[in-house]
Amino acid sequence: MLGPFWERIRAQVNRDRSRRSVVLAEGGWDAVLNTLHPSVRWEYPVLRIDCRIDLDLHLAGRGLLLQPSFFRRCAPTLLGDPTLPPILVCPIEHDVNWATPEVNPAEGRALAALIGPTRATLLCALADGVATTGQLARRAGTTAPNASRHITALREAALVASQRHRNATLHSVTDLGLALLEGGNPHIPA
Repeated sequence: MLGPFWERIRAQVNRDRSRRSVVLAEGGWDAVLNTLHPSVRWEYPVLRIDCRIDLDLHLAGRGLLLQPSFFRRCAPTLLGDPTLPPILVCPIEHDVNWATPEVNPAEGRALAALIGPTRATLLCALADGVATTGQLARRAGTTAPNASRHITALREAALVASQRHRNATLHSVTDLGLALLEGGNPHIPA
């Protein structure tokens, strides 16, 4: 059920659209195409997308529709029906807490007292799913190296799992981390 989150989702898509409009106004289409996603490279007149299949799509004057997607979490994907204008579906940058219920301030203070305020913020930010170190650093209001140091401590405590994906490291909260966030009774690994 997405009903309770629709306004948050809409706001994030609008924020992404606005950010791309500013990039377009300041740097033109070159800047927009070069900042779509780490897997996308604009080398005039070719837009290169790293993907699992090798495909050349010639626009032949049809244009390319850029479609921001809240639910596309990884790399962009191309919808290339030859009878329709081509569509490049691009993931937006998420507020990692989009689906997190409002936290009781007392509970947040208790978690921060236990593991520290930056680590508590990072762990809460991962409750949504997967995020990069840079995304988490922005959410916590810190630098990427500082966020990385705190994420390492959370990973060593089995609260966070990290996986390398191309040129980024993707982090997610573990079951133990979720149990800590929810105040449940986790099974502590031996």
